[in-house]
Amino acid sequence: MMTVKRAMSDSAFKMFAEMARVTTSREYDCSVEQYIKIVRAIYRHPWCRLWIALDGDQAVGYLWATADMTTLRDQVGVGDLYVKVRHKGVMEALLNALGEWSFGQLKAKRIKFHSPHSLKAWQRIMGRLKHEIKVTSVNCYLAEGGKEWGERETL
Repeated sequence: MMTVKRAMSDSAFKMFAEMARVTTSREYDCSVEQYIKIVRAIYRHPWCRLWIALDGDQAVGYLWATADMTTLRDQVGVGDLYVKVRHKGVMEALLNALGEWSFGQLKAKRIKFHSPHSLKAWQRIMGRLKHEIKVTSVNCYLAEGGKEWGERETL
């Protein structure tokens, strides 16, 4: 039987770390070991959630998210989402846990995530959930480079 639980123990965190080390679709700009250290430092805070999906005793996915309810945005950001291949229903279960926390408990206005999947794919995924969720695409621009600013002499 598949279940989703909030990771609060060292053993649950180890399950996350093992999966994080094998995923090839990384959504962060540091090494996997640095990423694991960062999540370890914050995953038990009230503004952070790390859920583990279990099929029996086997970890089959995780979702890590943080809440920003102190600004004008009132949103939850998904830091990382991973589902092992061929585990039907895991994505939906993790997203249901995210929705319950974000919209149910926190009353957030939106959930923000970056994804290599298309808008159409996310609309199809969200359409499988029990609650009506609207997924929209927003423009996001990244400015990169600027190395010269870092090398500038100080006066």
